[in-house]
Amino acid sequence: MKARIFILQLLLLITFQNYAQEILGVVTDRKKEPIINASVRVTQAGILKGNTVTDYDGKFSVKPLEEGLYDVTVSYTGMQSKTFTQVVVSAGGKTEVNFVLQQTGKELKEVFVNYDHFNRGRGYRDSKVLSRKEIVAIPTNDTAARPMASPIYQKKRNGVSENDTSIKH
Repeated sequence: MKARIFILQLLLLITFQNYAQEILGVVTDRKKEPIINASVRVTQAGILKGNTVTDYDGKFSVKPLEEGLYDVTVSYTGMQSKTFTQVVVSAGGKTEVNFVLQQTGKELKEVFVNYDHFNRGRGYRDSKVLSRKEIVAIPTNDTAARPMASPIYQKKRNGVSENDTSIKH
């Protein structure tokens, strides 16, 4: 009985060690500021083995991975993608790969949001491109339903906002 338990524990240990490896790191810009929500892809021989996005501190971790050689690619909108090839992941180890991304030099001049909404009264869906003013004017009680947050306007009387609690004479 003890021999069976020992063999089972040994097999579990070997299996766990084969999948305990990970690739981790930090993604920053050239000013050493973390890049939040950058896409991280880990591939082996062109096959995706894992992917994630960076956290608030620009950190990422992809696991579990088998030991071997991997390509790690990081991309983020407005930045040049960067790839490290032949990253070695050894048994039971953690491999650290840090990225510093450069801006592409391209700037978005205009962004169109395709907002699919229900055309009230007609009973069919209407899909069209809306301007920023039209998006802000969409009636909703749910802030998550808006494709982008609208600015908050405050009505002023005599130079004082209605939300201002101080009294000016």
